[in-house]
Formats: sequence, structure tokens, C-alpha cells
Amino acid sequence: MGESEVLKLNDYCFEMILSQLSMEGQISFAQTCQRFRGVFMGWSRREFASVWIVGEVLAVELRLLSEVAMSVKKLNIYCNDLDSCFDSQYPNRSRNILIKNFCRLIQSMRNLQLVKIWQGNRHSTSISKHVLRILKDSSQLRQLHICTLMTPSTRNYMTAAKTQAAPCQCSSISWLARGPRTTLLSLSVKGQICAVHEAESLASIKSLEVLDCNFSNPDCVLLLTGLSSLRALRITYLQQIDISSAYLYLIRQCRELRFLRIFDYNINPDFVREGLRSATDVEAKKPLKLLIHGRHNSSTLREFTSMAEDKKNIIFRSLTATELFTLI
Repeated sequence: MGESEVLKLNDYCFEMILSQLSMEGQISFAQTCQRFRGVFMGWSRREFASVWIVGEVLAVELRLLSEVAMSVKKLNIYCNDLDSCFDSQYPNRSRNILIKNFCRLIQSMRNLQLVKIWQGNRHSTSISKHVLRILKDSSQLRQLHICTLMTPSTRNYMTAAKTQAAPCQCSSISWLARGPRTTLLSLSVKGQICAVHEAESLASIKSLEVLDCNFSNPDCVLLLTGLSSLRALRITYLQQIDISSAYLYLIRQCRELRFLRIFDYNINPDFVREGLRSATDVEAKKPLKLLIHGRHNSSTLREFTSMAEDKKNIIFRSLTATELFTLI
């Protein structure tokens, strides 16, 4: 088949060829001519809408990712694996230059809507903090999930996220809150938020509609009442102090709240009664689904069970091991 005949193939045939090529071949295909480039971009919008940077990350994978950047809508980054990639694939390159190049790659993903970041050790902190810094300017980003090691205090990690150009004591969440276009709708933070200033930064992201967070300081919980657009809140608080009053205040103040999941060892039947009363006060404007997880003795369990039997809008059941792992 001659060159002219090859160019007469339809897009479906070219995409079949693309799917059989190696990553090096796919890169070469995209760079061959304008016709091939157009086919490549249409193919990449389906094949690379969701990208995982995980496991043994090769240099050629990052090069291919730069070719399909405009097609990426969901990005999942395991910072530890990316850190290992820099060590093995680029042993003679400056770490700072590699991180900056990776951040430029993310900036070229103009249609990015969801980002999930996992950091399993402190050695990869420099990658995660730089990624968070550039994400604050992403106008299309709608969801951000951050998972870090749970330590007695995340202050050290959060402080590490401050910029070198403008040294100020603020958390990585602060970078999102201070962006010029605050459009973030959903945020999931896996790891305890300990300091009040960290919670204040979180509460300043007024566009948030969905939030999943874990606090170790009771003063932080009340700060969430400033999130007036909040529709769904999943909150974990596994400390000894009873903050039932703070939860009740949240229910009353967050008028758009439709779903509240609480994982707290101090929850008791009295709180459930008060929570139902608070929910009823604003029921005319919106329904509220209240989901509570806790740890109880036999007497409180009996009281919960009795309450569930008396009230039709209460469902009482035990928690499976799988569900427990998703909460922690």
C-alpha cells in the first residue's frame, strides 16, 4: 500500500493502528502530520480521559502524557511512585527541574476536572506541594482528593507547602483558597487537620459543595459553618471531647446541607434526637440525610435500636469491616 492509499484510510482504521502501537510509536504517530495528529487527539480523548501515575512510571509514559495533556480530565498521582521514577529514569537530572517540568505538564492539562494525590512518605512532599501550588490556578478543577500519612500533627507537612517566593505560615489548603478563581466544588482531605489556621483556610473556600475531612481539634469543626454552599459533609472526629453541640450548630447554619456523615466515638442517642429536631426546623427548605458511625456499649446500642423502631426516619445498623476501612 502506497503513501497516498494510507492517507485514504478512515479514522477508525487509524485508531485501530494506534491501539496496537507501542508508546514510542504512538508519540511518533502524533508528530507525523496534521491528519495523524487530528486522529490521535480524537483517540486520546477516549483513551486518556482518566490517567493514573502509579507503579513503575517510565520516562516514555510522561512523554506520551505530554502529547495527550489536553484530553486528560481525571488525574491520579502517587507521589512516591513518581519520586522513584525521577530517581531511576533521570539519575543525572536536577530534582527541582524535573518537578518543575512535571508541574508544567499538569498546567497544560486545560480540561482537568478531578485530581487525586497520594503521598505515602515525607520524601515525596516536594512533589505534592508543587502540584498543589499550581492547581490553585486551575479554572476547570472541580474535585480534589488529598491523602497523606496520618501523623500526630500535619503541621510540618502543611508548612512545607508554603512558597519560597512568599514565605508565609499557611497550609497546602491555603494555596487553593487563595487562588484567583475559587471554583472548587468538592474536596477530600485524608489525614487529620490539627491547626485552627488550617481549618480557617479550608473554610475560606466558599465554593465548596462537597467536603470530606478529619479533625483532631474541636475548634476546627465550628469553622465549617461559613461554608454556605455546602450540600454534603463527611466529617471524622475520633477524640475524647464530646462536640455534639458543634454538629447541631452545623446542621442549623448550613442551610443547603442535604447529607451529613459523622464518624465520632462520642455520639449518643440524645444527640440523634436533637439532630432530628434541628433537621426538622429546616425541613421545609430541604431534606437532610444524617448518617452516624460510632462505638457504643450494650446499653446505648439498645437505646439506638429502640429509637430506630419508634421513628420511621431512623435506620440503625452495624458497620461492616469494609465500610470501616473507607472511613479511616
